[in-house]
Amino acid sequence: METGEGESRTNIRKILQLIYVCFICVLIGAMITLIVISERNKKMFFVLGTLMLIIAVIGFLFVVIRLEQKQKKRNSVDQRIIDAMTSMFRLNLLLDLEHRKTYTIYADSDLESIINEKHTLAELFVKFCHKYVSEDQLEEVMKFADINTIPERLMEEDYVSCEYRSNVRGWSRGIFLAMERDKTGRVTKVLYIIQKLDMERVVEMERLYENASAASAAKTTFLSKMSHDIRTPMNVVVGMIQVAKKYIDNPEKMADCLNKIERAGVHLQTLVNDILDISAIEAGRLKISARETDIRQLINNIIITIESAATNRALLFETDSDKLIHNFLIVDSLRLNQIYINLLSNAVKFTAPGGNIRFSLWEEVTDDKDYIMLCASVSDTGIGMSEEFMANMYDEFARAVDTRVNTIQGTGLGLAIVKHLVEAMDGSIDVKSVVNEGSIFTVRIKAGLGNVLKENNLCDKIKDYEEACRGIRLLIAEDNAMNYEMEKELLSFYGIVVEHAVNGENAYDMYREKNGDYYDAILMDLQMPVMNGFEATKKIREYESEKNMRIPIIAMTANAFVDDIDECIRVGMDAHIAKPIKLENLLDTLIEKIKDW
Repeated sequence: METGEGESRTNIRKILQLIYVCFICVLIGAMITLIVISERNKKMFFVLGTLMLIIAVIGFLFVVIRLEQKQKKRNSVDQRIIDAMTSMFRLNLLLDLEHRKTYTIYADSDLESIINEKHTLAELFVKFCHKYVSEDQLEEVMKFADINTIPERLMEEDYVSCEYRSNVRGWSRGIFLAMERDKTGRVTKVLYIIQKLDMERVVEMERLYENASAASAAKTTFLSKMSHDIRTPMNVVVGMIQVAKKYIDNPEKMADCLNKIERAGVHLQTLVNDILDISAIEAGRLKISARETDIRQLINNIIITIESAATNRALLFETDSDKLIHNFLIVDSLRLNQIYINLLSNAVKFTAPGGNIRFSLWEEVTDDKDYIMLCASVSDTGIGMSEEFMANMYDEFARAVDTRVNTIQGTGLGLAIVKHLVEAMDGSIDVKSVVNEGSIFTVRIKAGLGNVLKENNLCDKIKDYEEACRGIRLLIAEDNAMNYEMEKELLSFYGIVVEHAVNGENAYDMYREKNGDYYDAILMDLQMPVMNGFEATKKIREYESEKNMRIPIIAMTANAFVDDIDECIRVGMDAHIAKPIKLENLLDTLIEKIKDW
């Protein structure tokens, strides 16, 4: 009903009421007049009195009938409202939080039976949840239905809601709606509504529920596989250390143990990197950082890595990059390397000894003259893939169930990571595969055209690290004693002088005590007690701003996400090196940063 129409009807009702009152007043006046007249003419008084009484009765009956009609109409409207609520809601319950009372506005019969039982408000909602909420959502909905936290949750909101799957009633939405507040804004009365979801929403929620259940099952399977795959190389590491202790005086046996420990450690690092990558992808933290790259040097490094693995498995590894025209391209070299290594490593894993692997690269033109399409194919004569597996091979944690590959280690994340990386780099990936004949993966990635890179890395000119590093004095901020001991031994071998700070505050104090010109660089861990690496770096940079100096600070940490790297640069660090440390990478970075300083 519109507002204007409602006001008009209200005014008419008031006029009718006024007319009726006036009529009664006139009637009373007439009766008094008749009483006076009756003294002169009793017969006339009787006739007129009877007539007026009849008129009064008729008027009274008219008003009563009108009131009954209005009441029936009101009842009809109320019934329609109740019918509408029945079709939309299962429960409308007013909660008086101050006095801990409930007032039922509407409730389905089974819900009403629970309400009529003697419960505290908290007990009432606990019973609701246990009776109607599915087991897998029970904890979430119990937290939502906690009546004690409602005032805090509604301080800044008018309502809070939660959709859940019922054991017997399909999908519903629970809503706490603020009705009254005290002077401080704290809610005192709340309307609790259980709303039926429409079929479209139910279908959507069922789809989301099934997807979440499937993802949960996939991750459970993944954790089971990861437990096995991590424990296997860990068993090698621990076992080979025990063996090495028994052969301390046998250099040949000791070297063999160390080589096996190194291979197991590299495999562990690969597992961890895959997990970190897929976590970053799922959280939307995957970032592409395109820089000018010597593409031929990157390809040569990949070839060296894969040649060694192929030789160990007695595979013929062929390469063809003659059709590459440009030496320098603007591309994310780290991610490009990851894509190619993943595909080539899979080819090595799933190709039997005596098989062939081919790595080919070429360029294709694009509509933009400043870009080319960098193309690569990885082909093998391995076990191939079925059509059923290829339909889901890019899914996280997917791995073919095949007795021929059950002994091959891996997370099942490689192809999923490759797919995400290729798409993030504005590229595409295609595959052709035949069971028992092999596979061909083709990757196309858009890359910008670069210029010849300047020679800005001193390590390119000085291959002898001992000569380049001798005399460098480092301050290492590291709270883990074993990590520091390892780092000291590795760096000292190249003539680097190392001093130890046990936390960020200690590093800041040691740097200040030496007046800022004693150390050549600081290697800074991020997660340390007392003061972490970020805070220590900020304090050092504040101190240096007063002294007009700047020492290279290099993050050396297990925090390896892109966000961590960005934060390091933001607070004033000069570079980031992820643990486990690649020694050559650390030395190259040290020499470059110290030279620039």
